[in-house]
Amino acid sequence: MNYNIAVEDIVKMAVKIEENGEMVYRYLTKQFEGEEIKRLFTLLADQETYHRSYFEGLLSTLTKGSQSQMSLDQDKLDHLKGFAGEHVFLPDNVLALVGKKIGSKIEVFDFAILAEKETAEFYERLLALIPAEERSGVERIIGQERNHFLILTKEKEKILNSGEK
Repeated sequence: MNYNIAVEDIVKMAVKIEENGEMVYRYLTKQFEGEEIKRLFTLLADQETYHRSYFEGLLSTLTKGSQSQMSLDQDKLDHLKGFAGEHVFLPDNVLALVGKKIGSKIEVFDFAILAEKETAEFYERLLALIPAEERSGVERIIGQERNHFLILTKEKEKILNSGEK
């Protein structure tokens, strides 16, 4: 049996991912000492704000246009919802991070690296669902999310090489 899901609902997930990513990075700026790490998390938060604004604009375009939907079988629908709902910067993950005492910097970077990787993967799935004229914007955001992944990975390596945990 196939189910229809509105593209708008998927874009709303992207808006929420970016809102929560911004919230996490702003929270992390207050959790660590050192100007370099504060600048890094501030930069990432600012970019998440930009991404959210882009997706909000895309959402208004989709809402004004056709009510495009895609048909998915139950497995694919469950996978997409599960991917967005159980991963990335969504409420349960944000609450898990901010609700517990922040562990080591390495744990924080592992969380952020995974979230950025999964965000890029989610947006790659989104590409096939949105109008062709909007794809370049989403592709640009995917590139920025991958860049976040690289920046965070390099920073984690610096921390590991310094012997700091």
